[in-house]
This record gives sequence, structure tokens and C-alpha cells, in this order.
Amino acid sequence: MPSTTKAKAKNADALLAAVCADPDDDTARLAYADFLEEHKNPERAEFIRVQIELAQLSPWDRKAKLLRFRERLLLVRHGEGWRAELPELGGVEWGKFERGFVSEVTLESLKVLTKRFDVIRAASPVTAIQVNSLDGITSKPPEPHRWLRSVRLGAACAAPGVVSQFVSSHWVGTLTRLEIGTHVSASDVVAIAGANRLANLQELHLCIGTVGDVGLNAIAKSENLANLRLLRLPPTNAGGQSTDAPITLTGIKNLATSPNLTNLTNLDLGNQRFTDDGVRAILTSATLAKLDTVSFSGSALTARAFELTAGPIKLRDVNLNQCVIGDAGAVALAKSPHFSKVAKLNLRACEVGAKGIAALAASNLAKHLRELDLADNPVRASGIQELAKGRWPELHTLNLATSGLGSESMKAFQAAEGFGRLLDLDLSSNEVGAAGAIAVTRAKWAGQMVRLNLAESKCVAGAILGGASTLRKLQYLDVTDNPLMPAGVEALLEGEWIELTDLKIGGTSGGDAGAKALATSGLLSRLVTLAIERFPLTPEGLATLLSGPAPSLVEFDLSDNITLGDEAVRLLSNTSMPALRTLSVATLGMTEAGLPQLLAAPTLAQVKKLEYHGNPITDDLQQAFWARFGNPQPDPAPEAPTGHGHRVTIR
Repeated sequence: MPSTTKAKAKNADALLAAVCADPDDDTARLAYADFLEEHKNPERAEFIRVQIELAQLSPWDRKAKLLRFRERLLLVRHGEGWRAELPELGGVEWGKFERGFVSEVTLESLKVLTKRFDVIRAASPVTAIQVNSLDGITSKPPEPHRWLRSVRLGAACAAPGVVSQFVSSHWVGTLTRLEIGTHVSASDVVAIAGANRLANLQELHLCIGTVGDVGLNAIAKSENLANLRLLRLPPTNAGGQSTDAPITLTGIKNLATSPNLTNLTNLDLGNQRFTDDGVRAILTSATLAKLDTVSFSGSALTARAFELTAGPIKLRDVNLNQCVIGDAGAVALAKSPHFSKVAKLNLRACEVGAKGIAALAASNLAKHLRELDLADNPVRASGIQELAKGRWPELHTLNLATSGLGSESMKAFQAAEGFGRLLDLDLSSNEVGAAGAIAVTRAKWAGQMVRLNLAESKCVAGAILGGASTLRKLQYLDVTDNPLMPAGVEALLEGEWIELTDLKIGGTSGGDAGAKALATSGLLSRLVTLAIERFPLTPEGLATLLSGPAPSLVEFDLSDNITLGDEAVRLLSNTSMPALRTLSVATLGMTEAGLPQLLAAPTLAQVKKLEYHGNPITDDLQQAFWARFGNPQPDPAPEAPTGHGHRVTIR
């Protein structure tokens, strides 16, 4: 090894050692970033700086929004490669990044951590673990063990008594965050509340189970949890395994009056089907004065829940998803001093229309809002007109999906003067049509946008979108399931999409002509995500598409192009896509020979996630796919329903 190379490696090792020795020190991380910049690794250096800056910003900050786009792009492009630089250890999987370095590992057991501790901590400043077995719990954590800040008990830790055993062990003494990913009962929560070693805990995430009043009362009475900042409770009866009674108003009042929870800032009560009195108990609490983030999702609330005139709580992040508060509730919320400085407001599926929107637009809340979700509400043209009358000086994210919008609505939206800082706009599942798309491109506020979702919006204006100079900053564009047809797709792709990295054009009938346009546009060489499901393509069209260079493509959705058959396998197997990590070939009309060839293709060896349902597969081959890509586990119960799923009448 040349002396200069040795010196470089020595310097890198010394800088990394400093980072690992003190995970809290950003100075060491920034010094490492400077070293990487100087030695021709600018994107790795940038990623460290981006994540450090993100950690210092509020989650709803406009700059944070832009940085998250960049963070995601860098991760999609390089995340797997950066993890691959870390040592390969049996029973250890390198996980998420924090402030530029992998901070979490998933372990087969605590015994593995004891065995691999020195190697793990020398490679990256790990402070968090996910563990699937408590084998080894009787041994003390490796010394020095103050590095361990966060633990998630995986779904495999489901045996009775596991939670109690863990929280009474030596492993929890330094924890600031505990997440129970397996089913919890009220008795588990009582054990957590009574654990003396959890005095440093700041975040408690209970994902699945039924806590009940018994568990909630134990938390409220626990002096051990006095440092708690975040409390997340599971949705009511999530998982369906518990006979524990649900939380009642009595339990909520005990929580709201607890003298031990004065440091709580974030309260997610997990779709507990709140009553008005429960919300009022929280919002008028004198002991929860620091609370700024709440979720009351899935509750049947009325205006009375928000008809409060005084109290110390000033909320910044509010989730009322599916609370069905109606216009009267939105009016009361807009008048309440508790909501006057909200930065992020989720009103999805709340039955809020023009009257409620008018109240929001005229309130002090409009001056502070950064993110507003009005999806699945009867907004319609009258609501858009009221929205357009407001001044939203900080708003950067607006969701109007499935809100009954037509082209007339969009004309009113175009004329709005108060959206000058808009970055992210979702108009999916409306009927904005060509006229609505034209209105978006001509709006004064369009020039700053980085994300636009027009999926299923009856948009046929491919030429308008492609020719719009106002959309040149877009990084993400979704026009899925619009009748663009080949000519419209070609016209769309003729645009100068200089920043675009994520393109979803499935279901647009672009066909082979659209594939050719994409291959020759130059855009393919810059994309990291491409979705062309239901395009539909022939093998000739796919061959044309794959003839274009795609050096950065990480996520490729080719599903539901049923005429491709086994030819898709042959073409993919002979194409170089070095960055590809996620591939969907679902329902391509393959024979039983197709998937085995795909599994054996050397050019696809780097793929980490493969969706292949809808194609014939044998039991043996299924086992081979699971061995390589993992056996998909059932999704955990949702924190709250995602929407009514109804259509809003267009007006």
C-alpha cells in the first residue's frame, strides 16, 4: 500500500474512532465529512451534513422539507452501498442512519450483541438496537454500555412475561427510548411503569395491544417515567388478542392530571375513539403544559371538543385524521387559542367543507401552518375559493386528494395569492382535467414546487405539463392512471425536467411509443424511481426502454404489463442497472420458467426487494425467494385508519 494511501486510511480510521467514541458530538462527524469532501466522496460528506442539519430543525420546517428530499435521494442512491462498507457479522443487520452514520442494528439476540459489541461500536456510532430474542439477557451489557439509548423489542419477543423480564434487566438503565413492537397488555404496561431502571426514559412507543385504564393509570402514577417526552399508545384492540378493557374518560383524566408527566411534549393516543370530554381534559390540563404534538385520530368528535378559551397548551402538530368534526368543529378549532400556532394539521376525512375552510383561512392559525392535509373532505369549488382567500405565508405542503375538485376549482386555486412558498401539492383522485393542469402550471406559486401528485385526476395535458417552465424544480411527478395516451406521454417527456428524479407514469397508455420517448429523452439517465405499471408494454417496447442508460435507477415498477411474459426476464437479465435495489415484476404473464431465471440472473444480484406476485411459482421456488428477499411478515395494525375511501362529489 503506498504511503499516501496508508496515511489516508489512518486519518479516516482516527476520525471514525472519534465519531464512535462520542456519538453525541457533531463536531467529530463534521470533521469526518470534511475529510470525505477532500478525498473525493462529496455525496457521503453531504449526507452527513444534511442529516446533522435535519436533526436541528423542527420536522415541519420548510428547510427540513427540502432537506428530506435530498436526504432520501442520497439514501436511495447510496444507502445500500454505504451499509455494505460496514463489516458483515453473523446475526447482525445494519439499519437506519442518524446524523450521517448507521445508528441502529437489528440483532438475532442480546447474546449476539455481547459477542459482536466491539466490532459494531468500532464500525459505526450505534446507539439503538432492534432485538428479536432476549437470549443473553441475564448477562450484563458490554462495558462501556452508556452508548445504548434505544431498544425495540421485535414481534418475535411475544412470549408472556418477556416485557417484564426485559424492563427489570440491566439492559435498560441507559435507555432514553423504548419501543415494544410485539403485543402488549395492561400488565406489561404496569411492569414498564414500575421499572426503577427506566428513570432516563424519554420516549415510550407501544405499537400493538390494549393498554386500558389499568395501564394508563400505572403510567400516570409512575415516578419512574417523570422524564417522558413522548408517549405513544396502540390503537384500540390492535391485534385483536387482548381481553383488556379499552381506555375510558377516567383513564384520560388521570393521565391529564398526572404530576409525573409534566415533561410530556408528544402524546399519541392511538385511535382510542376519544370523546369530546377526553380531548377537553387533555387540552385544559395544567400539568401537560409543554404538550405540542397530539393525535386524536379516529375519534367521533364535535365542535364542543375545541370550544375552549383558555389554557397553557399551545399545539404545533395535530392529527385529527377521521375525527369527522365537520365544519362546526373546524370553526371551533380555528377560534381556539390552543390551535392558534399549529404548524402541522391533519384534517383528513373530517367532513370539512367550505365553511370550515373559510374559518381556518381567516384565523391566526393560517399564519403559522406549514403542512395542511384536507384529503378525503368535501372541499369542492366553494372550499377552494375560501382556501384561496387566505394568506398562508409559511405553508409548504398541501394535500387535497379526493376532495371533489374539478377544473373550475383549479381556476380559483390558480388565482390564489397566498401560496408563494408551496413545495408539495397533492391533487390526486380528483377531476382536475386538462384545464386544471393548465391552472396549476400558470399559478404564481407553482415555481417553487418540488413534488406534484396528479395521479388519477383525469389529466390529459401531457404537452402542457411538459412545456411548463414553472415546473422545472419538480423532483417528484406522479401522473399515474391518467388518459395521457402515447402522444401525451411523449409530449410530457419532451419537457426539460432538470431536477426530476422520481417519475410515476403507470396507467397512462404510453405503450411502446412512450417507452421510446423515455429512452431518448435523457431523463432515464437521471431517474432513481420509475413506475410504468399498466403502461402497457410489449417486449419490443421494453427492449427499447432498456436500451437507454439508467445508471441511477434504484426503484423500477414494471408490474401489470401482462403481455411481457418471460421476455421481460430475458431483457432484464441482459441489462445493466447497477443501482437497482427494488424491482416489481408482478403479474407480467410469465410461465413457470420465468421466475427461476429471474432469480438466477447475475445482473439482478444486487436487488434487495422483489415483488413477483401474480406469476406462477412453485413451493420450492417460493422458499428460495424467501431465503433471498425475506419472508414478508403481516403488516402491523395501523395507528389509525387511512381514510374513508369514499369519493367526493365533484362540484
